[in-house]
Amino acid sequence: MNQSKTIAWILLSVRASPSMLQDIIAVADAINHAIPSHQELQTSLGWLRAQGLISKNDRRYKASSKEDSDA
Repeated sequence: MNQSKTIAWILLSVRASPSMLQDIIAVADAINHAIPSHQELQTSLGWLRAQGLISKNDRRYKASSKEDSDA
């Protein structure tokens, strides 16, 4: 899987409600029948946060919404 597909896979795994990393991994596994590696998670979550597509609060991640970007 190339990097853009991996990032998309992880983005689809991050929910609108705050979720722990193990929840993201479980959703990713359900989507792709594979568990993302530490490197895939680290790279994808970092890129998604830098783009403002997800946010992290404490140890929980959530997908950003239009309202989040308007604030």
